[in-house]
Amino acid sequence: MHAVLVADTVDRDPGLLGDFLHAADTSMQYLDRSNIRSAAVDASVLILLGSNRSAHDPQQADVVASEVELIRDTLGQGVPVLGICYGAQVLARALGGSSDRGPTPECGWTAVTSRHDALCPPGRWGQMHHDIIFPARTSTVIGWSPAGPQAFIDDSAGAKAIGWQFHPELTLPTFERWLRWHYSGSERTDTEEALSTAKLHAADSARRAPALFTAAFEYLNVGDRQRKAGVR
Repeated sequence: MHAVLVADTVDRDPGLLGDFLHAADTSMQYLDRSNIRSAAVDASVLILLGSNRSAHDPQQADVVASEVELIRDTLGQGVPVLGICYGAQVLARALGGSSDRGPTPECGWTAVTSRHDALCPPGRWGQMHHDIIFPARTSTVIGWSPAGPQAFIDDSAGAKAIGWQFHPELTLPTFERWLRWHYSGSERTDTEEALSTAKLHAADSARRAPALFTAAFEYLNVGDRQRKAGVR
C-alpha cells in the first residue's frame, strides 16, 4: 500500500497513524502543502494531516485553494481521502462545505459523541484547534463535541472520504510540543491543566486508535483498491 500525506514541512509527524501505516507495510510519500505543484496522486489513499493554519484564514487562501484542487482531483481519480483537523477543514471545503473560527478553542483530550462507533468512537480524543467545520450537504456528520461537528463521511465525489476534527494520531510528546509552540487552540489554555488531563487520557486514546484507523481504511476501501490492482 502507498499513502501520500499532505503536511507542513515543519511539523509532519503522523504519530500513531504513522505507526499504524508502518505496521501495515505502507510506503509513505510527503507533499508540502505550501508547495503543491501537481494534482496527480498515484497512491492508495491521500491523507491530509493537521496544521497550525486555519482553512478560513484569508492569508492562507492560496494554500487552501491548491489543496482543495488536489483533493477534488484525487477523489475524481477514485482515490479515497482522509483528513485530520486542518486537513478535515480543507476536505470539507473541497466537498462543498466550509469552516470558520469557532466560539471556543478545543485543546486537550475532550469528549466526542458519536452516531458511528467504528468511524468515530465515542470518548476522549486529542484536540488542538480554534475552528469549527461545516460539512457539505452531501456529507454525513457522525461525531460531535459541544464546539461542533467532529467527524464526517462522504462518498459523493468519485471516492470515499472521511474527516476528523480531532487528532486520533496525537501522542503526548507531540501535544506537549504543540503547547510550547502555542498552536491555535492553546492560546487560552492553562498549560499545566491541559498536560495533566492529557496524561490521564492519552494512553487510552492511543490504545483505541488502531481500531479506528482499521475501520477508516476499511470504509475507504483502501484494501479493495490494492487487491484490484494486484498489489499486496
